[in-house]
Amino acid sequence: LGLVLALIVVFLADALDTRVRSGDTIRDVLGLRLLGRLPAPPSRLRKSNGLVMLASPTSHQAEPFRVLRASFDFANADYGARTIMITSAVDGEGKSTTAANLAVALARAGRRVILIDADISSPHLHRLFSLDERPGLTDLELGDATLMETLRPISLTDESSDEDPVSRRVDRAGSLDVLPGGSALQDPDSLGIENALSRTIQRVRG
Repeated sequence: LGLVLALIVVFLADALDTRVRSGDTIRDVLGLRLLGRLPAPPSRLRKSNGLVMLASPTSHQAEPFRVLRASFDFANADYGARTIMITSAVDGEGKSTTAANLAVALARAGRRVILIDADISSPHLHRLFSLDERPGLTDLELGDATLMETLRPISLTDESSDEDPVSRRVDRAGSLDVLPGGSALQDPDSLGIENALSRTIQRVRG
């Protein structure tokens, strides 16, 4: 009787446990393709707000982002999307780090990339690239800056590094510009972020 009760408790606990424990569960429940699984950044990069795709793009720690870039390219082959959005359910899940590293990975693969920080209530991308917060998206929309003043080119190569010449040639094939969030707004709705972002994307395309 004790053994039967123990088995019932185990199966009941498993049935009531709704936590996600695998990538397959995410894929099956949401019906979406899983592009990759990303580990937490190395502690030294977390402390310095660094990016592994800039600091050590050919290392094994950067491999998950190179895999993510390849998976994205395969998934996008049928759509040809030129604009993508990266978001998350709550703060602190790593969307800024993921977007920044993916942008660098795409640029290193030969793409011309512009990374826009649309989190105007708590902009963070400028810290990852050691940029000034202003001017940015909000300043552009308020008419305090031009598009060319807000775009910041990012160097993808470090001549002092010991990367092989092939990696450096790949770097030079693409480009990356970052458009920071600009002055943080306590009430994003006051700017009309959806319309503002749409206008900015149209300007960038032009």
